Amino acid sequence: MEHISIDLLKRILRTITEINKGTLKIEKLIAELSIPSREELIEQIHEDLLIKNTSYTDESLKKKRANKDRKEEHFSSQNLIEKTLGDIRKTPVKKVFFLRKFLDRFSDISELDKNVVLKSLENTEMSQLPGKMKSLATTFKLKEPEEYF
Repeated sequence: MEHISIDLLKRILRTITEINKGTLKIEKLIAELSIPSREELIEQIHEDLLIKNTSYTDESLKKKRANKDRKEEHFSSQNLIEKTLGDIRKTPVKKVFFLRKFLDRFSDISELDKNVVLKSLENTEMSQLPGKMKSLATTFKLKEPEEYF
């Protein structure tokens, strides 16, 4: 059996360490990518083809888009956060209930994740709650307004 020098082993370990660091950087970059959902892509295609293309646009489509924009504005994540915080301030005893209702407005959060997040939020001070809720609103996708009812 051949004898491997310590210098060679050190170089191999350094190379492996550099590869691991590079892999971690790549994983971090991929995690930060904003990849639209299937529904968002379909909506954008619909908008590009039908709404923005004036040769295919009619008044009913314009009205539908205007109504959707108003609904989205009314049900924006900021409005949802403000409403939830207002409800909690009015009735602090129901904090968990209102936070659950808030989390239910997001489509891509599992029940298990909701329970974990809820446990974390229920012990959070009111002064820190808006920041954590904004973070959740940017992490998870808000349901379409029609899905609320």
